[in-house]
Amino acid sequence: MSEPRANCLQCKYYHTTWDKYAPRGCTKFGFKSAMMPSLMVKQETGLECQVFEAKVKHAPDRNQAN
Repeated sequence: MSEPRANCLQCKYYHTTWDKYAPRGCTKFGFKSAMMPSLMVKQETGLECQVFEAKVKHAPDRNQAN
C-alpha cells in the first residue's frame, strides 16, 4: 500500500509566488513551479515528499478585546 501524498497547502514550507508561470513554491527545496511541489518531487525523484511538516495553527488570543 502506498503512503498518502503530502498536502502542500498544509505544509509550512509551501508558499505562493508572484510568478504567474510558477505560482507554487517550496522553501525547503528552494524551487517554484506550475504544479504542486509534492507532485514535482514525486516526478523528479520517484518518491513521496519526505520533508512535509504541518503548519502550526495558533489559537486565537481570547484576552484581546473585540
